[in-house]
Amino acid sequence: LVKEPSASDIFRIGLAYYNKEIATKDSTTFLKADSAFAIVTSKQPEYVLGHYYRAAANAGLDPETKLFLAKVHYEAVIAFGTLDIEKNKKYLAVAHYYLAYYYCQKKDKAMATEHLNKLLEYEPGNINAPNLKKNIDKLP
Repeated sequence: LVKEPSASDIFRIGLAYYNKEIATKDSTTFLKADSAFAIVTSKQPEYVLGHYYRAAANAGLDPETKLFLAKVHYEAVIAFGTLDIEKNKKYLAVAHYYLAYYYCQKKDKAMATEHLNKLLEYEPGNINAPNLKKNIDKLP
């Protein structure tokens, strides 16, 4: 009798694929990682790490950040991560950074500023924030 893998089992498989890509630079494993994390988030929609690593895998599939494949997944990190801010603060900071950058690229100064402020709320000393703020401040 074969037992169906749990969401935790599938999450570990996704992490293995994700970490393999980091180590080997074989980008096809980002697709496999994304597939695994997609199953995890469908089984456990409120599991922040599932969304976070799905976002990270999609960011890996879009290394030039041209397609913004990770956007929807970072939005899910924010949606579910805010249910327990203290536990998820570092994931929320990454998600808000990505979205601040996204809105900066889309020339939406208000939304970029909103996400930058949230980033700084969760991670006041973020080393990338000053440069991002300069770019946002240049927007009309």
